[in-house]
Amino acid sequence: MDLNIWLNFLMQSAMIAALASLVFGGLAGYALASLGSIPVWVGILVGALIPVLGLLILAIVALASHKKMAPLPGELWWIRSRAGRVFLTALGILAAVLLLSMFLGWFKMRIAGIPALSIGAWGTVIGAVLVISLVVVVGAAALGVRRPTRTGAVLMGWFGCWWMFLSVVAIALQAPAVSLASSVGALKYTVGDVTKLLNLENVAGEVRLPDGVDPAWLGLDSSTVDLSTVDLGQAIPDLSFSVGPGWWLALTFGFGAVVWSFAMINRASERTRACAAPATHLIKIDPVQSQGFGAPGPYTNMPQPYNGQRNYWEQ
Repeated sequence: MDLNIWLNFLMQSAMIAALASLVFGGLAGYALASLGSIPVWVGILVGALIPVLGLLILAIVALASHKKMAPLPGELWWIRSRAGRVFLTALGILAAVLLLSMFLGWFKMRIAGIPALSIGAWGTVIGAVLVISLVVVVGAAALGVRRPTRTGAVLMGWFGCWWMFLSVVAIALQAPAVSLASSVGALKYTVGDVTKLLNLENVAGEVRLPDGVDPAWLGLDSSTVDLSTVDLGQAIPDLSFSVGPGWWLALTFGFGAVVWSFAMINRASERTRACAAPATHLIKIDPVQSQGFGAPGPYTNMPQPYNGQRNYWEQ
């Protein structure tokens, strides 16, 4: 067994995990900073570099200074805002990517003389996680019906970082897996030897190979064989292992979910700043008219009329 390949794989996995943690910490710090009077760059740096304690401090400061703003009556951000429709469409595309990955292969194994074996997500832990991820996507859409949602963005970002980490690790696992199979295959073991080591007696029976499979590729003389005599060292060195398109779609979803989350938090932050802006401004009026109103001088605070016009993204 080549230990260098496995050491390299472990180092890559640790680096990928650290990068995913930095991304999510920065995302959560950004969301908390946009709640209160905390500079965005401070929130991102503290959240990324101090994952747990930093986020806890940011949460205390942000929630202490945050004033909750209720959505406007009848406001349906997903539908009435151009930005909301764009975000909702992007969320639908991410959900479609997850659905498509459920019907594709996630692992592929090839052994000389045997048709390729493709392993899908259904009936595995991966399938369960995919269903949970779809539920999170639907939840994020529900949270953002009336206004931009930081909570939905953080949830999407958390799942996105996990999928990026798992998919990149799975892709990097191909070389170590093939190396391990080759190392095991180099040992002179039969199926019977393995069952004896495991204290399993009389568990290997006779089977007939499917049509089209050449027994010679497996070191056998006939198509009807006793499994206990199968030479593992003959078949395993010809094994090739690769990841299927499901992992690449998972990587696409993870990256898209993180980008969507940052954009959503930015939109929520813009809304917070707009709602926190003063609603009045100074208007100069005629001094004579001002005395009629009992004002002390030529300036008075009057409410700024709302002209009903909205910017491009709020139309």
